[in-house]
Amino acid sequence: KKGKKLINYSTKGKRRLVELLLRAEVDVNFINPLGSTALMLASYNGDIETIRLLLAAGANPNMQNQNGLTALMGAALKGNEEAVGVLIGAGVDVNIQDAKGKTALMNASEIGHPDIVQMLIQNGANVDLQNRPQDVTALMFAIVNGHTDIAQLLIEAGADKNLQDCNGETALMHAAKNGNAVITQILIQHGAPIDIQHTQNATALMFAARNGH
Repeated sequence: KKGKKLINYSTKGKRRLVELLLRAEVDVNFINPLGSTALMLASYNGDIETIRLLLAAGANPNMQNQNGLTALMGAALKGNEEAVGVLIGAGVDVNIQDAKGKTALMNASEIGHPDIVQMLIQNGANVDLQNRPQDVTALMFAIVNGHTDIAQLLIEAGADKNLQDCNGETALMHAAKNGNAVITQILIQHGAPIDIQHTQNATALMFAARNGH
């Protein structure tokens, strides 16, 4: 019962009540029916003080809910930069993948949070992990969603430009298909191969021509 209250109070930002429960030695890692903890919900909401309280009481930042989401992923999805920083400071594993293989870096790259992307890269995020079963990388997510600044950050961080998704498409193919001339040029300047073929034998140049770019 105390665990349910902890989650409820943490979600609603009732810090004084959270403190009282923590003093009463409530299970700080109690999970609700969806597998979520108080820390996950506070991180999603960007409630920094509650996050600090829970971490100080021993909340595990690496726990995952039923979908494999972590507190860090929630904070990255919502663009809660300070929450991401606090979780990193607490030693969170930045490369945990959810049930679909997505990481916090992929989430931030897809939604469009460049400062969080930069922070994750600087703290050891693997830029080349791929989700499941599409095999999409953070770089591909950034390109498909038009986040040129994030794509550039990932390229400069050494993202593998040869990786292919489940359709055999590379980051360059995605850029060409979407008509993103800036990223296409940056990728080529950084050595992205232009002659790799996808599963139906098309190259990046063919994608660009096919889509009128």
